[in-house]
Amino acid sequence: MKRAVFAAALACWLALYCAPSTRAQQRPAQRAAKKKDDPFLRGPAFSFDDLLRLVGNVYEGRLKEAIERRGVAFSPSPTQLNALKNAGASAELTALILSKAPAPPKAATAPAPPPSGAVVVECAPAECAISVNGVAKGQTRNGALEISHLPPGPAVIDFKKAGYETEQATVVVKAGARVTSSATLNPTLATQQEIGKSIFARMRERLGGNAGLAEVAALTAAGNATLWPAGGQRTDWQITGRLKLPASLAYLEISGAGLNWWVSLKGSDAKRGGSGKLKGSPVALEMEKLIRLYRDYQLAALVGRIEAENMKLLAVSANPDSGGKIGLRAVGQPDSFRFSLAADGTPEKVTYESASGLGSGLEVVYGEYVKVGNAAYPRSMAIRFADQAQHGMQLRFEEVKSAPKLTDREFRR
Repeated sequence: MKRAVFAAALACWLALYCAPSTRAQQRPAQRAAKKKDDPFLRGPAFSFDDLLRLVGNVYEGRLKEAIERRGVAFSPSPTQLNALKNAGASAELTALILSKAPAPPKAATAPAPPPSGAVVVECAPAECAISVNGVAKGQTRNGALEISHLPPGPAVIDFKKAGYETEQATVVVKAGARVTSSATLNPTLATQQEIGKSIFARMRERLGGNAGLAEVAALTAAGNATLWPAGGQRTDWQITGRLKLPASLAYLEISGAGLNWWVSLKGSDAKRGGSGKLKGSPVALEMEKLIRLYRDYQLAALVGRIEAENMKLLAVSANPDSGGKIGLRAVGQPDSFRFSLAADGTPEKVTYESASGLGSGLEVVYGEYVKVGNAAYPRSMAIRFADQAQHGMQLRFEEVKSAPKLTDREFRR
């Protein structure tokens, strides 16, 4: 009887003890099943807008768990993190968001540009139109233009300007470097004539224009002369001269050491006289040459001849060259003249050229310009023959006067 009672009591006790243990073991499984069915813990990764809406409105522990399970679909920027913090996100929550965020997308790398080089083109006269390999690239500015992004290798450059002959050059473009190509364009004949006429007009104006040239077409002069006869010895003299270009008259007389010699010229006819010791001497013979050159190379005479014979005036540029000189050619038949002018148009040298070559190279150098009325007149005149280094004459007048009333008798005619 006692055994039966004890067994029954033991059974009741075990039943009471075991029932709560079983319920406790069932709770985690129930919770797990419940979480598994929780839609908040399932679903796509959170966007920024999702989290900004949930922070502060959902228990942070629950939100963390959801983030652990679902992840984050964006890479937070500093601005977005600040927005989440301002909404109430803790440091732990923001750290979790950062740990779950995908790596930011890499910035697209632009393809490396193809290798290229540049060409600096220089053109005279400015400005020129430039083409590279047949493609127009623009016009030089102040005589230069830089052309970039050219592929490496040979490049054909065309230089063009209206009124000038086209020039072409080939350069080799180098990657990452600049090369230079330059050209000086030759003016066409028509352009040379236009430039030549403008320079001649400038020279004419510099000499005094119509009024000035008329004033020195008849003059008297006195000064000194040095003669270097061909193969002879230098001699120095005092000299007086008279000119009357409209009548083609000229007179020169030298004197010194008790000697004198004069030569008078009208057209091609010459008269002469003086000390017997000088008759037939090298000095007297040089005087025959000197008076013709003295008359014919007066600048008023040259200007008049160029205009009378309608000589062709040619020049390649109206601007001074590197030496500060301007070149001008007056081309006739059979004679031509090459002028070298100062930048202001003042004649400094004339060189004679002939179609046959005879006499070519004769030079007349002008200097020490003085005012004679309205004219600019060179009181220094050096004549150099081309046959020998020391063959010529140097005239330097201390006094030059316009003399429009000169008569033929004053030329010993």
